Parts: sequence; C-alpha cells; structure tokens
Amino acid sequence: MVRYARIDDDDDDNQGRYYPASRCFILLLGVAAIISSRWWWWWIATKKNTILSISSSSEDEEVLNVEISNLYEVAARRKIGDGLYPYEYLAEIHRETTLRATPGVACEWELDDETIVTGCVATRVWTSVGQKIVRVTADATKQREIRVYVKYVRRELRELDVDDRERYLSAVAILYRVDTDVGARQWGPNYKSAAWLVREHLYGAASRECDHWHDDAGFLNHHVGITFQFERSIQAVDAAVSASYWDYTIDASESFSKSLVFATTWFGPASPPSDSHVVDSGRFAYAPVPFSSSSFSTIKNPYGLLRSPWNTNPVPYLLRFDQVLGMKHDGYLLTTCEDFAATLDDDEKTSLSVIVSRLNGKLHGPIHIMIGGHWWFDNNTASWLGTTEGARSRALLASKFLWRQGYLRCPETCSADADFRACACSCPAADDAYQVLRNSGLLDINKSWRSPEKNDWRKILEFLCHVGHPGDMFTSAAPQDPIFWPLHGNAERFVHLVRLLRARGEKVSTNRPTCDRGETCPGHKKNDLLPFRRGLFDDDDDDDERHLTNAEFYNLTSPLNPDLPYVYDRLTYWPACRDQTIWHHR
Repeated sequence: MVRYARIDDDDDDNQGRYYPASRCFILLLGVAAIISSRWWWWWIATKKNTILSISSSSEDEEVLNVEISNLYEVAARRKIGDGLYPYEYLAEIHRETTLRATPGVACEWELDDETIVTGCVATRVWTSVGQKIVRVTADATKQREIRVYVKYVRRELRELDVDDRERYLSAVAILYRVDTDVGARQWGPNYKSAAWLVREHLYGAASRECDHWHDDAGFLNHHVGITFQFERSIQAVDAAVSASYWDYTIDASESFSKSLVFATTWFGPASPPSDSHVVDSGRFAYAPVPFSSSSFSTIKNPYGLLRSPWNTNPVPYLLRFDQVLGMKHDGYLLTTCEDFAATLDDDEKTSLSVIVSRLNGKLHGPIHIMIGGHWWFDNNTASWLGTTEGARSRALLASKFLWRQGYLRCPETCSADADFRACACSCPAADDAYQVLRNSGLLDINKSWRSPEKNDWRKILEFLCHVGHPGDMFTSAAPQDPIFWPLHGNAERFVHLVRLLRARGEKVSTNRPTCDRGETCPGHKKNDLLPFRRGLFDDDDDDDERHLTNAEFYNLTSPLNPDLPYVYDRLTYWPACRDQTIWHHR
C-alpha cells in the first residue's frame, strides 16, 4: 500500500536519520490564490439565483422571497456556519428543512425529484448530499428557482439535542467494539473500526523514519483526512450522524475534567481514580486496545498491542491520567478562546503556515498531554526536568527522538505473562551518556538540559530511555481514545473560518513562509502522496485507488468547494470569547 511517496523528482533526497520540521508544503497554504482563485468566481455565481415571472412584470412588482431553515437554526437564531459559507441556500442532510415563500397565499413547490408540494410553507428531508433545484410558484404570478446545497453539519457536542448526541455516541462506541471485517459485512465498505484508524495513525506517527503526521506541515491534511474517514465510518452505522466537535475553550474557565464531555454517558472520566488508570466507567469503560497480528500491523508494542513501540504498557484497555511525570497536567491550562482569537487577529500570526503550526502545538497539543498523562518513572530524576509549563512532557518527545536515531531500544516481543518491569526500553550506550545526548541533538533542542553535573548525565539518559507508560492520548495511538475525534474537529473549524475570511477579502495576509529546502519528512511537501485515496470524497468513484497529494487534498477540503460534503455549524460564534464572537472586525 502506498503511504508516503513523492512524485516530485526534484525534491531533496529524503534519506536521513531524522527530519526537522518543514514549512515547504505550508508555502502552498500561505498562497491566497490557491484558496480563492478557483472557488471565488464560483461563489459569486451561486449568489445569483434567478427570479422568473410568468406574467407581464412591472417595476413595482413584488419579488418572491424564499427562506429555508431547520429547528437547530431557529433555536440558535443563527444560520449554519454563521452565514459565512458561500451558499445562499444551505440545508442539512437527513434533517427536516422548512421552506417558506413570501409574499404569497397559494404556492406550489417543485422539488429536485419532481415532487409537487402545495402551500407557501413546505418541508423537505433530503437524504443525499449535493445540489438540489427547487422551484416555487406563488399566486400563479411569480416564480422562483433556487439552488439548495445539502451537506452534513458538524455540531459542537453540547449543541446537539439529546437524541442526536446519543446517536452520535452510540455510533462511535460501535467502532471500538466491532472490527472492520464484521462491520463492513453489516454496514458496508465505508465502515472502518477504531483499530483500523489507530493503525493508520500509527503508520504515520510511529514510523521509525520520522513523524509524517505532525510537526507543522504534517498536521492539517492528515488529521482532516482521518477525521473524514472516521465520519464516513460512523455514517455507515447511522447515516444521520456527523463528526461532532468539542469546543474545549468553553471549558477553559474551570477544571475541564468537570466538563459534560467527561460525563459517564458521554466520554467517561478524564482521569480515572484507579492505579491502573483504566477508564473503568461509562460508555467507553474498558474500551479494548486490541492485540495485533503482524499481518494487520507491523507497528505494535512488545506485548503485541496496537500501541507505539516505545509504549510498553501491557494493560489492554483505554488509559487516562492527569499527571505527567508527577506534575498535574504538566502545568498546562486548557486552550482559551483568546488563544485562538490572538492567532486570528495578529497580522504576524495570520499566514497559514503559522496557524497550522500553532494548531499542531498550543491550540490543541496540550490537551493530548493533559488527558493522556505519563507515569512509571524515577521521581528523583524527573525533578531535574523542572516544573514550568510543558517541562515534563518534553521527556517523552526526547525518548522518541532517541528511538528514531537508534540510541533507544525497545524489546521486540514480551510474553503475555512477562512482568512489565522486565519489558522496558533502554539505551545500550548509556555509559557514554553525555555524548549520546549531545550527538543526538537533544542538548541543542533543550538548552535548559545542559546544567546537570557530569555525574548526572547517565541518570538523565537512563531516565529518558526507560520511557515509562504514557496514556493513549499522549501517544502515536491517540485515536484509541474516542475523545480524539471531537478534539480535532475544532481545529478544522478554525481553519474553515480563516479560509473563508480570506476568500471574502476580510483577512488577507501578505506574509509568506520561508521554505527550508533541507531534509523534510515525507508527507509534508506539496506533492507528497497522502494515505488517502481520490475516491474518499466521491462515492461514485470510490474505486479510484490513486492517492492524493497534499496540494490536491488541501484544495478538495476547501470550505469553498461546493462538493465538500460537510460544513460546521458555527464559525464566528465562540461562546467563550468576548461578546461570544472570535471575529470582531466584521
């Protein structure tokens, strides 16, 4: 299976022991023409709905007005996407839409399938995405034809009504209990189990070569793509659901572990009280981490569990902990709405290269750490890391760095009954600890680590090479935790807002990123192939096995693309922001 290949022959040789973060693909993201040129003219054209008169007209003849809405829009008093999407008429699939024509006493509607409905207020439930033509005649004198764009609407978890939220969570739970083969037989080929999705994330993020899915340019497309695969899978189970998102900025004002998101009937406790750290209550209690055969995944831990190779934890269930090497949440606080707003408002931060980098980091990254946690360590050595924000989570990043360069070794296999203490990673070259830390580049990356006395270098290296046990969200197997999915939807919602504002001319940055032509991790450059097929976005062409490039994928997932099958319910409305809006320049 093609995963991370290149089709641009003039790119630098990608062989190397490690890859610095690259901004080359982000050059694509920063160019406004790619965002706007193709879809902008289409947007203008869609705004011109034709008004037809079947009788002689006069200058003062009333215009027939058509409005559409659903109960969510009426209750929120906001249009889908706060009216920013380029569709005058936008309807939600599998939800009753009310169509209203005014003025008029006697109306007749001709819907896309030639269904005739009478009355100036009509309802319709569309069951397929796409463009629908609606014609209405009022009082036998006025006629209007409109084009309705039908899409899935991704909503904030708390905005869903009780029934819709239950349907969503029930569909998600099935992915963690039913494997792909069984599910595909029951629900069709779009069904992919959580294990299948975890494997895909592992192949991208736990590759020994480099991290294809993170570090600046790798983040956006890969996570948009896997979230869409997840959405198609839950829709195979229940066609009416979509990939809901979690606006975690709402929970930043108090202990986020008390959020409704972590209620027993939702995603379960943020930090279970048991010593094993197993999520042992709620809908996802004892969500299994499956054992994997080599035929299913070549990346697994020594016990054969679908985890990162360096995560030697033998417990086969979902794990969460609010401590990171003895420090609560590693000193992090939940990302605030002001953090997002500052990125949007600051002219120096509005190139998409910077936005994507911040999404990968401050705007979403700490939540992985705060929910996953990290334990089983030497407390005395851990204190050397310090207690500043983010200080202790650097240890796991350093361990992965050493593993990719070959200094850190983990057992290939451990028997199921092997004591976990005997199945740990280590560094054979620990006797030359200072040289290992210096030659690996860790002392250059973490300059504060240069201070220990010489006799402490060995302890520090042994500490890093021991690795310990991180919780699933703080690993390359993060999709093992179902909270992974709504977390990443919030990032894409923010990107939709940025791209739409730029297309409208309300926010156009002239900043351009600097492209480092050095070694770059495959999956980060413009023409690198992604693990997503062209048929992913087209059910009529689902057999197309060709893989998309970064450039192609970014264009397909533009919020200006009329064929994109989903939108977000709210873009400027962020209830945790000042005046409940993230955008004060409108």
